[in-house]
Amino acid sequence: MSQRGSRSLAVALAIACVAVAAIAGVVLLTSTAPSHTQPGVEPPAALAAPSTVPGTQPPSAKPSATTTFTPVKGPNGITTVVPRGWPLKPCPIADCQEVDDPVTPTRFLRLGATAARGGRPFDEQLAYEQEFSAGRANFQRVKLDAVSQHGFDGADWEFEYDLNGVRRHVKTLLWRANGMDNWVYASAELAAWPDTRAIFDKMAASAVP
Repeated sequence: MSQRGSRSLAVALAIACVAVAAIAGVVLLTSTAPSHTQPGVEPPAALAAPSTVPGTQPPSAKPSATTTFTPVKGPNGITTVVPRGWPLKPCPIADCQEVDDPVTPTRFLRLGATAARGGRPFDEQLAYEQEFSAGRANFQRVKLDAVSQHGFDGADWEFEYDLNGVRRHVKTLLWRANGMDNWVYASAELAAWPDTRAIFDKMAASAVP
């Protein structure tokens, strides 16, 4: 082989070696570069998609009536909690406020307080039941018990009746405190009662006095 040919071969081999080394370096850098998508690793803030638009609250499901409550104040000092978003308005009777379900108009709550009468709360409810039931179709008592509400003498009254051919369930708790007869009340169609009962229980437990 001539001297010129040997020199050309050497140059070609040198170029090939440099190219192989460069490729190997690229492969090595690529294989050792940190990944921002490894399972269980939080990506850097600059790469992570924002969860909310600045200045806004995260999106959420509509609050449940049984878990999201807001305080309300009724007449003559009675206070309790009711589902958030349910508007408060005067009742058809005195010393009472009504809270209507904005989604289901046939469901509502009441709270009130009035000057105490002479008889025990249980006796008062028993007498009123006779008057109330006379004008209600297919009235049926579920329970009427003397109870203690936060240490005060009270009565737990629960019943059903038909209104326009639809069965309704009603529960009311009456208790006497500081010379006042206080009450909380829930009324709903029978199909909606299980959820309404949970609302009533929260309302009664939170009622003051």
